[in-house]
Amino acid sequence: MWLDDYDNAGGQGGGGFDANTTVQGGTKQTNRSRQLMPMFIKHMHLLSEDLTFFGQTIQMVELYGVLRSQTVSSTKVIYELEDFSDKIICHLWLDHDPDQAPTIPNLMLNAYCRVVGTLKSLAEGRRVMILKIENMNHPNELVTFMLSAICARYEIEKMFKEEANGGTMNITTGAGGVAGTNNDLDDANNMIGTPFQYKVYKAIGKCNGEPHGGTIKQIQDIVKCTKAELMDTLEFLTNEGHVYTTIDDDHYKVAA
Repeated sequence: MWLDDYDNAGGQGGGGFDANTTVQGGTKQTNRSRQLMPMFIKHMHLLSEDLTFFGQTIQMVELYGVLRSQTVSSTKVIYELEDFSDKIICHLWLDHDPDQAPTIPNLMLNAYCRVVGTLKSLAEGRRVMILKIENMNHPNELVTFMLSAICARYEIEKMFKEEANGGTMNITTGAGGVAGTNNDLDDANNMIGTPFQYKVYKAIGKCNGEPHGGTIKQIQDIVKCTKAELMDTLEFLTNEGHVYTTIDDDHYKVAA
């Protein structure tokens, strides 16, 4: 299922995060520039500014979406794609040859297409620079992609947790013979959202001993981020029910 690079990504077989690593001095080393990550559009927008996801830099992505619009200029084609989670703009740069008209892919509007490209964080938001775009040929492609995206997301999270635990999941057997981690509530095995969102969640938890919870200033001092980044994360955690406000919108506590 996992693909090593874009050259192997031409078929329908679904993208994949390359979980294979080499060990050098006991440290996992990954060739991030060759990893192709199948992702839902919403997850692309939720990545940190440096495009990291559970400690891994996301560079090449695969996505399936409905083509909502297509704008052609002399140098590029701008596509707007939408899946069930969100929308994103994709750019296809055209070869400049003064002797002939550029070749533009023949795509169907309001139909699913497949995109492989590099993910960029620009001033106007996340954009995908297209390496390949094509119509979806069969509904099974979409099913395979969705399963691959879900599986890849949990695979990269698993790798992150293993590294956080020193390279092992530290599995123990709990009551009734059910396998679990130490204390069953180990921090690395209860990740909420992205690593940064989890960091904010933990910072709020440290302030739970305060009568009215932690203030925005206290939380910001712990996580060392901008207020805009913190407010976006607090909105996510509140909407998901992980934290709540107490006496006013400046005080937060972790939900029990």
